[in-house]
Amino acid sequence: MAELNPNIAGDTPAGSLRITTQRLDYDGQWVQQVKVRQSTAVVGAITPQESVSGGVWTAYHDEPISDILVYQVTETRTVPGLYVPFTRYDLQLGPIVGTRRLVENSGLTTTLTAAAKTTYDAHENSKVVCWELVETNSSGAGTAADPAFPVRIEDSFEPDRGAIEKRMQVVIATGTEAGSLDVGSTLQTLLINNAGSGYVAGEVITLGGGTATTAAKVRVLTVSGGAIATFTIDDRGLYTATSASLTQASTSGSGTGATFNTATYATQARLISYQPIDQFKLDRSVEMWTLPGLARIRAEVDGETNTEVLVTLQMIATPSLPFTQVAGSEIAYQPISSVHGTKVTTTLSNFASISVVDYPTGKMTAPALITNAVLTSTTARDGTPAMSIVWTKRARMTREVKMTRVKTFGTEADMLAYQAGLTLENPGTIDLIRDPWFIPAIRESDVLTNAVTLGPYTTGTENPKWPYIVESVSWGNTTPTASAYPGRPVVLSANVEKWKYNLWRATTVEATTF
Repeated sequence: MAELNPNIAGDTPAGSLRITTQRLDYDGQWVQQVKVRQSTAVVGAITPQESVSGGVWTAYHDEPISDILVYQVTETRTVPGLYVPFTRYDLQLGPIVGTRRLVENSGLTTTLTAAAKTTYDAHENSKVVCWELVETNSSGAGTAADPAFPVRIEDSFEPDRGAIEKRMQVVIATGTEAGSLDVGSTLQTLLINNAGSGYVAGEVITLGGGTATTAAKVRVLTVSGGAIATFTIDDRGLYTATSASLTQASTSGSGTGATFNTATYATQARLISYQPIDQFKLDRSVEMWTLPGLARIRAEVDGETNTEVLVTLQMIATPSLPFTQVAGSEIAYQPISSVHGTKVTTTLSNFASISVVDYPTGKMTAPALITNAVLTSTTARDGTPAMSIVWTKRARMTREVKMTRVKTFGTEADMLAYQAGLTLENPGTIDLIRDPWFIPAIRESDVLTNAVTLGPYTTGTENPKWPYIVESVSWGNTTPTASAYPGRPVVLSANVEKWKYNLWRATTVEATTF
């Protein structure tokens, strides 16, 4: 003390008062306190000081009594202090067992292993001593003495994935951990069939049964005489073939004989990822959501038909393509990963009764038309006939016309049935060829005509030059007739073709003749 505070060295000055006391510190070590009353005129202001020497922590300060008196206070205690145990619960690591003691704040080194760490915390009233904290955690083995790390469960919701269950659990790093994304059957519920024997709380059982990519695990919560009383599912696993009855494939403890039944499963996507906690431990996250997911629907408008189109998006497992298409809808698949993606269904509303009309222009050729013919005849004195034919006729013509194009949408069967009833191309025409005796020769090709009869012409009963002859020329209607053709809508073309929304369409082009 003489080196630290020469003002209180030697004998106590006359009129002074020395008080010596002891008390137990929080860790069970004795703290000795000495108070010496002095005049402030003698000692002046004292600056608080402290030091550690020979395993003793010494600190002193003054406590004012009045304007002229002060206590000089000196406290000493042994360091390092005694170990004080404590426990706490960590959300990631579970139960933590620790010790705390007072040590000299010099040459300190923190340490970390998979199951323990040593850290130091400042003392609230000192710079020369601090708290040494040693905390021990489980390795996650899943035994009564070394319990499994706790499983933290978070539930959330997303528009595309729907309800999401996220399970997080600390694992000891091996260096082989890798994230993954899979789709399969995951365990949802389970009942005890045989409670077994020899089990302890905290024991983790790996289940056997079915065909597992990753086997499910259950954790024993409580026991009754070594038999399982209650349990929880720690890991839902991933299965390509499920079984309603499951057995114990292995366990972290020594329990035997437990069997389970009435297992239920759901088809889910499972996303596994890892986040480092320290160089020994990782936080394993498993996100699971059910497939198919929720259907999300939005409305659009088809630009060609101006009709409402509904687009349905739904997350599904990778399907076996191609999809079975249905009339009025187009079903497509957009992969997200190798194991799942989005099913896109585009549906045209009221597709069975939709027709689209437009008015293009085009070139059309009209056939020659003969609607009538008049025979004029005379007879010479010698009986020679003289005849002429006056035609009511329009020649073959070509011109630009305004067309009406009608697109009708329906199923393929509707379209094919419609096609069978169409009149394709221009109406057929005929050739009029006639070499009569007396009536002038007729030569007309590629015409439409009405029914026409010329005659009868007779040479007369007393014709001095010709014998008595009766001659008529006639031909029947074409289809259509010449009179019916002008102004008639004519189908120029009709096609049945694949359109969209998995529909076939018949496109007919009609024109008005002249």
